Amino acid sequence: MIIYHRRDAQRTTPTEDAGSLEGGSWFRPGVKTLMFLGALLILSLPALAGNAAPPTDFPETPTLAKPTLQVPSGFYPTPPPLPFPTPTPYGRSAAGYNTRIQLPAIDQHDDWETWIQVQNVGQHSTKAIAFLWGEYSGACPPRAPGPWYVVCTGLLQPGAAWSWRTRQLPSDARSGIVYSVPASIADEACYLASISRGSHHAWLGWEREFAGQGEPIAVTVNRIGPGSEQGIQVASSYTGISEEMEGVREPLFGGFMFYAPLLYNEYHDLNSELIIQNSGNECSSVEIWYREQDDCVRSAVYDVGGIAPGESVRIAPHGIPAGSQGSAWIRASQPLGIVVDHWGRDLLMSYRAVPADSAGADFTAGAFVNHAPLIYREFNGWNTGIQVQNLSSTNSAKVKVVFLDNSGNPIHTVADWVCPRGSQTFFLPAINDLPGHYVGGAIITSQGWLTPGGPGVDAPRISSVVNLINYNTGQALSYNAMTPRETQGVGAVGVPLLLQDRESITSEIAIQNLNPNPGSTTFRLNIYSPNGLIEGFCFTLGSGQIIYFDLADIRILMPGFRGSAVITVTSSHQRGAPAIGAVMVERGTWPGDQSKATEGFPIPMGAPAPLPAGCP
Repeated sequence: MIIYHRRDAQRTTPTEDAGSLEGGSWFRPGVKTLMFLGALLILSLPALAGNAAPPTDFPETPTLAKPTLQVPSGFYPTPPPLPFPTPTPYGRSAAGYNTRIQLPAIDQHDDWETWIQVQNVGQHSTKAIAFLWGEYSGACPPRAPGPWYVVCTGLLQPGAAWSWRTRQLPSDARSGIVYSVPASIADEACYLASISRGSHHAWLGWEREFAGQGEPIAVTVNRIGPGSEQGIQVASSYTGISEEMEGVREPLFGGFMFYAPLLYNEYHDLNSELIIQNSGNECSSVEIWYREQDDCVRSAVYDVGGIAPGESVRIAPHGIPAGSQGSAWIRASQPLGIVVDHWGRDLLMSYRAVPADSAGADFTAGAFVNHAPLIYREFNGWNTGIQVQNLSSTNSAKVKVVFLDNSGNPIHTVADWVCPRGSQTFFLPAINDLPGHYVGGAIITSQGWLTPGGPGVDAPRISSVVNLINYNTGQALSYNAMTPRETQGVGAVGVPLLLQDRESITSEIAIQNLNPNPGSTTFRLNIYSPNGLIEGFCFTLGSGQIIYFDLADIRILMPGFRGSAVITVTSSHQRGAPAIGAVMVERGTWPGDQSKATEGFPIPMGAPAPLPAGCP
């Protein structure tokens, strides 16, 4: 059964407006461009004729390029040379890595507002182009409607970010894909994108021509909507989903697989919604295997008939018994991007589902260790729940959670079992030996285990989600715990959106040194306006230490500031590759739930040299 919580919007034929060609300009077409325009004109003739059938001789659907740049996954005997090596220009090692970002959930209707922030985390100037889809149509190609709208950025300097807000986004947009395009061809690409709207086949032709060429980008999506009473609002955010987080096709069993660690079905007045976007180039069927928490035997299976490429569908988790919580394992014939919303009590929280393990493809997005750089216990009304899912389909997981103070020192440890493909909650208020008014971090570890007389069991991989809720003020936020794949060997981290007292919202950043080896590492926090670098701060952290930046205390920034940040390693006195974890939190002052959180975006190579260069 599929439950839709969003009211269908009347679809209209897209029209030209100022937002649809933002950042574009007229150009002199070459032979290649004229050929592409001619193909688009031929493809659009059936649509202009009314209900004419789509072309049947369109070239074979292109296979999407998969990312080739891999982040190192282990610690090494000696640190890499600093400063970091000169990066390869776009189109080589950078191509395909975070140049195509999925946005499964966009809400612009019924008093909802969406803010999409796109940051250039590469080494050269770039531009971004977003294709936006409307409501779930239920139709597959050739009947699929394709993207209905296109928006383009202006020029993005390295580190800087561009905002698409309510006035630039159509009211019936529900999902999107953002592409990075080299600045030298971006105006041409924006124009050609604008005339390919309303055609699934024309969009695929555009993607074949332009995708995977620009600089890496980081994207966050902020959504604000009405609560249960007049004047009450709720808000949440999530990070866009890169190609690496789409998973891989399982060669033995077929399909793509994903995990959603935490789902509610009328659990203490909280509910969940799975928002599933098809990011492939063919229609996809989807099946969802729900498992109630602590039920290690049975799963309930639901399915969705077909999702067209680019579109997203919203599903309530009725496979979990009413009044309980659980998790889900999801299979599809195409790669997916999945965001999970938790709502109720005038709260809204969001996190990303993760790809499942594939032994045949030697792929995993999970890890034996997860890091949570920001947790609270009884801190001004805030408390934390850590939800851990076992990514093994056969073995139970023995999970240990070590709680750290903000100096990186362990203060308490708890352990519990997690069913195969099931989940378990570590709720901090129920852990009596933790101090009150506690702010710190946590390390979640899966460990091997054995029973007397039985064989040893290797540690399964795990994935974790962190929920922070203030039961006194009605605030809540979620973020995905980080894995070594996302943090080790990463020279810099992008933070696409920073605000200081802008529309009553101020940002905070929690940064943790995740290199476990003794010693310290020096970082630089560079702050950018939309037009480039404006300021930077140096700080040094020992192993495991956490530092908090509240932009309300950075008084050199004026109220109303909107920008972005890049956290860069400048030097290290620790063995092994650098490892950074960062979580950005936004807090507002309007009535309702105005708190949001997003993880920092890992940058596989060093950011541009700061001006002035270096740190003490």
